[in-house]
Amino acid sequence: MTIRRLILLMALPVALAAILAGVLYTALHTSAGAGWILTFIENQLPGELKITESEGDIASGLVLRQTSYTEPELSVQADRILLAVSLEIFPLAARIDTLAIQSLNVKQGSDEPGQSSPEEILASLALPFPVYADDFLIEGFRLSSPDGTGKFEADRL
Repeated sequence: MTIRRLILLMALPVALAAILAGVLYTALHTSAGAGWILTFIENQLPGELKITESEGDIASGLVLRQTSYTEPELSVQADRILLAVSLEIFPLAARIDTLAIQSLNVKQGSDEPGQSSPEEILASLALPFPVYADDFLIEGFRLSSPDGTGKFEADRL
C-alpha cells in the first residue's frame, strides 16, 4: 500500500465526520434546518400535520403557531409551541431543553372497542435512542371525548 493511499484512507473518516457535523449543525441551528426536520416529521406521521407559522431554529428555540394534527381517532390543536432541543452524540440522545405549549386541545376519537390503547400508541412512538426532557410546561390543557364534552381540563401542567 502506498503512502498516498494510506493518507487517503486515514483522511476519509475525518472528512465524513466533518460532513456529518455540518449537517447536524445546519439541521439544529438554522431555520432552514428546522423546516427540513418539520417536513421530514410531517411525511412520517400517519395523520395530517398543519403548522400555520414557524420561526427560529431547533437548538435555540423553534416557535410553532396554530399547530394541528388530525387523524381518524385523534385531533390535537395548539395555539403556540416553543421547542428547544439539543443532541448528544456520545452516547446518542436527544434532550428537550424547553417545551412550552399554550392552549393545547386534544379530542379523542371514538370510544369503540378496537381503538388503540394509550400503551400501544406510546409504544409506536418509541425511538432508537433516549429522549430526556428538562423543562416542560402546558398552559391551558383540555382533553375532550368524541362528543365534545370535557373529560379533563387544567390551567397549567
